[in-house]
Amino acid sequence: MNSVRTLMVAAALLSLAGEARASSYCRTVIGEVEGFGQDYTRFSAERNREKAIEAELGRWREMRREVVSIEREETACEAVYPLGFEEWYCVAKADVCVKR
Repeated sequence: MNSVRTLMVAAALLSLAGEARASSYCRTVIGEVEGFGQDYTRFSAERNREKAIEAELGRWREMRREVVSIEREETACEAVYPLGFEEWYCVAKADVCVKR
């Protein structure tokens, strides 16, 4: 019985999220970095994403638009040279959504 209730709640939340997304306009901002050391490169990409989010928020504020959500994706990193060199490429994305 609990699993049925959980599924019903999850379906309702997904429906609400879909409706909210449909009534908003989203722009993707990206922070990407290529550098040495995975941790440092990931941190730099995430920092660049936060700067891009702030710039996008400022742009929407100037137009007097209401920001309804910021959805950050998990940062993706991959080795540039898979043979063991410590050079990494990381991408951190986020969707900044405003009311239509």
